[in-house]
Amino acid sequence: MKSGFTLIIVFTLLGLVSCNSKSGSSVISGGSLISSIANEEYCTVTTLNKDVVLQFGAFSGSTAVAAFNMASGNVGSLSGELINQTFEIQSGTLTLYGMTVNVSGGDIVFDANAHTGLGSMVLDVLGDSIEMSLKLTRGSCHHDSLSYASALPAELITANYMSLDNMKSISKFRSGAGHDFVDDFETCRSMKHYYSFLDGADFVTRDAEKIFAPFDGVIKATSVEGMGTMFQIQSSAHPYIWAEIFHAELNSGLVVGSAVTAGQELGTHFAYNGDGGNSDIAIWIRRPDGYR
Repeated sequence: MKSGFTLIIVFTLLGLVSCNSKSGSSVISGGSLISSIANEEYCTVTTLNKDVVLQFGAFSGSTAVAAFNMASGNVGSLSGELINQTFEIQSGTLTLYGMTVNVSGGDIVFDANAHTGLGSMVLDVLGDSIEMSLKLTRGSCHHDSLSYASALPAELITANYMSLDNMKSISKFRSGAGHDFVDDFETCRSMKHYYSFLDGADFVTRDAEKIFAPFDGVIKATSVEGMGTMFQIQSSAHPYIWAEIFHAELNSGLVVGSAVTAGQELGTHFAYNGDGGNSDIAIWIRRPDGYR
């Protein structure tokens, strides 16, 4: 198995709870509700597969610090300013597995009632800037999961996410291909599939290879990196299942929250090195006791 370090963090903020007006807080121009956000908690989920509690501290004018704590014990903070309905992230840190990652920017745009928010956060990881999507929905934190007493859906994938015409091979589940990619229950595995191009498929061919939605769903998260974009599609029929597709160039207009249909063209493969690189996909299932 190849050595190396890959960090992909995508915060999907699922809930804002107990939003009560705070004395001394005020609404700034443009309808942004400081009193709806200050000292409130958000339930978050990341692709690190751990729940995260994010809390905006009391505002000093329009500036505030948001602290978050993960179930894994990792911590972090964000500093920013609420301008109209946008919380502009200015700086921060995130501690993961003993390494501190700097946050260098991004923003979260709330609707008029702070019921929802969409945005992104930029991390500086080993010299690379990684932009991660953010999604907030006001309400209690809840997760759809598939019980062990329930059978997996008989038909999930209804369309190939890539044409097989230019493919040479597909790596097996739990293979040693690529780098370590695991769930909450196993270690030292590659629990995704690499689609390897034919040797004759040149850089231009690979870079133009189209990517399609494997099933009906909603774009759940994105992460923009130096080697294209990773994005997730949550199944509409089975919301406890989602596909995670790596090294893509998404079509314009496709963002977190966009609905897609099986077979819909979503973009192209991102050819990320001299021979164009390969494509990879993983399928996640949320179980009551963790992610598989």
